[in-house]
Amino acid sequence: MQGRGGRGRRREPLNPFAQNAGAERQRRREENAKRARDAEAQQQRTAATRSGVQNQGQDELRRKAIEAQKALQDKATGTVEVESTVPTSTPASALPQEPVETERERLARLSQENKAAAQSILKANTPAVEAPVVISEATSTVTAAATTVEATRELPTEPKVAEPAPSTSAGTQNIFKQIAIKPVAKTTGQRKRGSRDKKGGGRQKQVKKLNRQKYLEYKYAARDMLADPGVPEEHRSNLLGQIWAKGERISFEAAIEYIVTKESEGILPPTVAADLQRLIKRMETRR
Repeated sequence: MQGRGGRGRRREPLNPFAQNAGAERQRRREENAKRARDAEAQQQRTAATRSGVQNQGQDELRRKAIEAQKALQDKATGTVEVESTVPTSTPASALPQEPVETERERLARLSQENKAAAQSILKANTPAVEAPVVISEATSTVTAAATTVEATRELPTEPKVAEPAPSTSAGTQNIFKQIAIKPVAKTTGQRKRGSRDKKGGGRQKQVKKLNRQKYLEYKYAARDMLADPGVPEEHRSNLLGQIWAKGERISFEAAIEYIVTKESEGILPPTVAADLQRLIKRMETRR
């Protein structure tokens, strides 16, 4: 049975319970192995063909590069290659050769020229050899003893400040020379206080205030007291919060004063005001 597109006969699935299932399985394995070998051989042939084409292209590029390099060398040396049908080679000995200076010879020549120029500069800048100089401390004069001419010149007198012994050779320095250090003038007066000098205020004075831990007890007890018919309903919530806020944040006296003020205004009856004062008095503490 031909498949679609001419792909060949469609293989039926192997029945493991058939009578010749082992032989059929072995035959299919051999076919698959042969098919894999054929595909591998085809790939190797294709790869060899491609590598041959690439090698041919590389050889062509290499040949062109050699020809271009040879043309550049001929152009640099001034020779012109004459094309002819029969290639002829001229021996190198027959061509006129000019002395070509190598890189090493050129560097050696430049080195010799630089050395000669440096020696000439040193000779031009080297002063004549002078006689040793003797310093006389008694007369503060400098006497130069020469073989033919003796010259004497006076040095200006300068105040000596712990002057060390003269150095034996020019260009050397005495590391034991004493340096005069000017004393630093001491500043008088008090030092200004900076930001780091600021300290805390220390322990604050304790004030009578309401104990925060007894707020729930106050809340329920004061609410029952303010439920009195003599207290207007619209003022109950405000009184409940203001009494505790003033006593807990400001002082116990501020809460008592607030209760007395509301009693004088007629908002709190005298009995309710007295009960509230006794209630917050039990909850006072120092902090």
